[in-house]
Amino acid sequence: MKNQQIVFVDSAVEDWQSLAGGVKAGIEVILVDRARDGIEQIAAALERRKDIEIVHIISHGESGSLQLGQTSLNSDNLETYRDCLRRWFSSSVSSIQNKFEILLYGCNVAAGEKGAAFVQKLSQLTKASVAASADITGSAEKGGNWLLEYATGVIETGLAIEPEAMANYAHALATFVVTNTNDAGPGSLRDAITQANATAAPPHNINFNIPGAGVQTIAPLSSLPIITVPTVINGTTQAGFAGTPLIQLDGTNAGATTNGILITGSGSTIRGLAINRFRGSGIFIVGNAATGNFVLGNSIGTDPNGTADLGNAASGVVVDNAPGNTIGGTAAADRNIISGNDAFGVLINAAGATGNRVLGNIIGTNAAGTAALPNTLTGVQISGGSNNIVGGITAGDRNLISGNGSAGVFIDGATATGNTVLGNFIGTDINGTAKVSNVGFGVAIQNAPNNTIGGNTAGARNIISGNNAFGVVILNTPATSNAATGNRVLGNFIGTDVSGTAKLSNTLTGVLIQDAASNTIGGTTAGDRNIISGNDGFGVQILNGNATLNSVLGNYIGTNSAGTAALPNIIGVVVDNAPNNTIGGSVAGAGNIISGNSSPSAGLGVQITGASATGNTLRGNSIGVAANGTSPLGNSSLGVQITAAASNNAIGGTAGEGNIIANNGNIGVGVNSGTGNRIQNNSIFGNAGIGIDLGNNSITANDPGDPDTGANNLQNFPVLTTANVSGGNVTVAGTFNSIPSANFTLQFFANTPPGTQGQTLIGSATVTTDAAGNATFNQVFPVAVAPGQLITATAIDAAGNTSEFSAQPIPVVAPLGSITGIKFNDVDGNGTQTAGELGVAGVTVFLDTNNDGILGAGETSVTTGANGSFNFPNLPAATYNVREIVPPGNRPTTPNPVSVALAAGQTTTVNFGNQAIPPVLGSITGIKFNDADGNGTQTAGELGVAGVTVFLDTNNDGILGAGETSVTTGANGSFNFPNLPAATYNVREIVPAGSQPTTPNPVSVTLAAGQTTPATVNFGNRSTPTPAVLGSITGIKFNDVDGNGTQTAGELGVAGVTVFLDTNNDGILGAGETSATTTSPLGSFNFPNLPAGTYNVREIVPAGSQPTTANPVSVPVLGSITGIKFNDVDGNGTQTAGELGVAGVTVFLDSNNDGILGAGETSATTTSPLGSFNFPNLPAGTYNVREIVPAGSQPTTANPVSVIAH
Repeated sequence: MKNQQIVFVDSAVEDWQSLAGGVKAGIEVILVDRARDGIEQIAAALERRKDIEIVHIISHGESGSLQLGQTSLNSDNLETYRDCLRRWFSSSVSSIQNKFEILLYGCNVAAGEKGAAFVQKLSQLTKASVAASADITGSAEKGGNWLLEYATGVIETGLAIEPEAMANYAHALATFVVTNTNDAGPGSLRDAITQANATAAPPHNINFNIPGAGVQTIAPLSSLPIITVPTVINGTTQAGFAGTPLIQLDGTNAGATTNGILITGSGSTIRGLAINRFRGSGIFIVGNAATGNFVLGNSIGTDPNGTADLGNAASGVVVDNAPGNTIGGTAAADRNIISGNDAFGVLINAAGATGNRVLGNIIGTNAAGTAALPNTLTGVQISGGSNNIVGGITAGDRNLISGNGSAGVFIDGATATGNTVLGNFIGTDINGTAKVSNVGFGVAIQNAPNNTIGGNTAGARNIISGNNAFGVVILNTPATSNAATGNRVLGNFIGTDVSGTAKLSNTLTGVLIQDAASNTIGGTTAGDRNIISGNDGFGVQILNGNATLNSVLGNYIGTNSAGTAALPNIIGVVVDNAPNNTIGGSVAGAGNIISGNSSPSAGLGVQITGASATGNTLRGNSIGVAANGTSPLGNSSLGVQITAAASNNAIGGTAGEGNIIANNGNIGVGVNSGTGNRIQNNSIFGNAGIGIDLGNNSITANDPGDPDTGANNLQNFPVLTTANVSGGNVTVAGTFNSIPSANFTLQFFANTPPGTQGQTLIGSATVTTDAAGNATFNQVFPVAVAPGQLITATAIDAAGNTSEFSAQPIPVVAPLGSITGIKFNDVDGNGTQTAGELGVAGVTVFLDTNNDGILGAGETSVTTGANGSFNFPNLPAATYNVREIVPPGNRPTTPNPVSVALAAGQTTTVNFGNQAIPPVLGSITGIKFNDADGNGTQTAGELGVAGVTVFLDTNNDGILGAGETSVTTGANGSFNFPNLPAATYNVREIVPAGSQPTTPNPVSVTLAAGQTTPATVNFGNRSTPTPAVLGSITGIKFNDVDGNGTQTAGELGVAGVTVFLDTNNDGILGAGETSATTTSPLGSFNFPNLPAGTYNVREIVPAGSQPTTANPVSVPVLGSITGIKFNDVDGNGTQTAGELGVAGVTVFLDSNNDGILGAGETSATTTSPLGSFNFPNLPAGTYNVREIVPAGSQPTTANPVSVIAH
């Protein structure tokens, strides 16, 4: 294949991806691993391929040198690689004899005699034509181009990279490689820096390829060249680098004041070096032109591992009057270890040092961040520089600044403004859980304005804890400089661990403002809040006369980060001889939680001390309660103390500016000395001592005219006489004595017993004393105050001197009320007394205290008067259960008891109605059923019988008489006699015709008084069986002389012949054919009482005779129906004694059962004078026997009656 090409791209080339991606289609691209010998990599790749004619190599270069992986191929080692280079084309055969080409894309490879000689020698060894660049290769903006100006032989092949990719490439392919540890000469660091400075079109790369394993130490004998052009010195390029520097710059012999690396130009990066033991600083970046430089991943002042102190004699890194440089980075690989140096860790110096960043570093500890490896002075010092940032808001931005011999961070100078310190751990280990103390302050701002420590997001929070002095200090030196102003400290944890739940104390005060004005600690949002707790000194101290107009807002001081538990400082806030500062405020979020502070010798919430401590305000704070504003979390001693002649300070203020001062272990507010201290609009309660104490001697008695002096001039307090509530108002009356003819503000408070301080302000009033110094007051406040609350008051003069609380609290008394009513006879039972319903006298009504329904010992009772009225007077406001004792025989028609919530002074009416209890009525119920089996009990399938009369037979005569109650059974046979008074009853049924009872009739039932369960009576009937109508067969057994079959004259009967009814017609008198008979002496025989039917009548023919008549004879027997028509006087359906027959009534057989005597119904008959009738000679069958009921009568028996004739 002709012109088979391959491209090798070194992975150390900046943005190699765009070059590899820009190679022309059809050309193979192989990436050279920067960590391995690139010459061998190329040889191995070419040996596996055939017919390769053209090799393109894209890599960094310099005159006479080409960087290939970790190896520099140069004039000095070409012969060393002779055999390897000859293998490059050993597997290929050119389409033109001996015509191979190599194109080298690297800056300056062919530059000068050295470069030309290198290219020629490479051509000889590979037997290929070689083209290389004699100037900068790469971006035109970097001074480069893509021409390969020098060649051996004729190069027929064009460049392998598409023109568009070349045009878009933003870098140059210049690299200088340090190949030895020599102080000077080729391959030395000194020489590489010199060449880089002298080479046009930076930036340049200085890489390392020093033979040998482990740390390679370069020990300069004098200062290295100043870096003046953008250059990357990259120690990570040394073979074997795995995160810990392998290139060490040891300045032991470099000379006095010598810095390790000095940068005066822009855009350089120092990466992956250990820089130690220089007599100056490790890295020194200086001058306004030195901007955009990066210091990344170095160990500065320590051994390469960051474990041993090999400090530079001055600072680790100095940025002197240089802007916009970066020390460290967010990635772990960018983190510098800057420890062990004999001055500062990092120094940002002079007004021109602006916009620099220090992030992600470990400054003052070992590499693990667990033990001190101190810089002798400050970890990070900003002297005069502005708008610099130390740290950041991500975990990667965080610096660990701990273990240093002075402060962690120090910002100094009037031009040091706008600097921000955020997101760092200062004084702790790397986890923020243990101390690795800075010997001095955590953060100090001296004579510098408008800097910010922290921020209002969690990521911006510094942990400033574990330091051996103050956490944060803002001060002016001298005190009159007035430069440290406008600084903010917000969102930090100062004195706690990273969780905010455990102490990690600074040994002195958490935040100190000394002689500095107009600074702010905290803010009004939750994010602004500092947690200033757990410090071995004060939480916040504002010190000296020039410390004025400072604000402490929205912080938790003495508690954990949730504000729920104590992490005590010795004192929460101290204002010491400092005027006009503000602790808290009236806007939402401005108040501090100052709680949980504790010490055997102090334990105060707030102390204002010293004669210069004037005009300070303490407003809107919670002192002694948790963050929820209610849970106790007291300071161990006073809530607030004003002492040492501090005057004219304000504890509280106008409405909404008051503090909660509660639950503290001693006095609420103590004024030991000083005057004009105004204590106003606060809520003071639950403190172990008195609420306000003037002179630290408990209650100070009033004196006439109030002439005395002392703390707040020992202002007299009001004397209270009464406190009454009525209609939602409370009226407080009393007297006041003080200096004559002066105005005073009186403030009144309500307290939950046993509190005698000033828990809830109910209002204020102004009084003016008369010439004798006296005033009275009777003040009404539109406030609901519960009776029993204790009222206290203070007095405030025009100068603000505030008294103690009144010595004798007055309980609030409510007007008494009453409960009245009427006990009445509620005739209609509607629960309301209406016209004609009179009161009932002599009934007991009582207040059932325990609501047990019983008038018990100590329970108040009254008896209703003649008109039923009652009254419970003089009742305090409460809830009462008003109950009557219901008279016997009555029931209540109104609620009993009635719960009455009686307000103060209220009269409430409760009426009780009773109604006589009516007698309890009973009932008798039952079922009339068809008792088919006649056992007297209704069983399954025995249905109820409807339409049957059941009555209460009062006189028990068996007849339903006038006035006797009756009912008719329903569809299911049920009946009911409701509302029956207690008595004995005869319950009787009228048995239906054609039936007979199977149960007793009547049944005697006794209903008891009050019986509510119905008595049950069931009646069972079954049909009355119809008597069978019987017939007979008679005849003569005769001697038929003439044999004609008929008895004629002279033919006598024959006795003693057996005649029988041959049931089975077998001719034999068989067993069970018991109707056999023997003829009489006259030959007659008779079979009586035979049911209708056909019988085989057979004789047993006497011996010697023969029958002349049929034998047997089949004889049908006819039946008959007889009966009586009678006058059923008692209507019970049965003819009893005295009930006579009725003549002349037609009874007929109603063949078609239509109720009418119709044509052909010829068996009709008329009753005899005794009422009897007879239907003889009836064939077997069922007949409907019906009477025609005489006019004016009604049947008492079934009509018709169905009769079976046999």
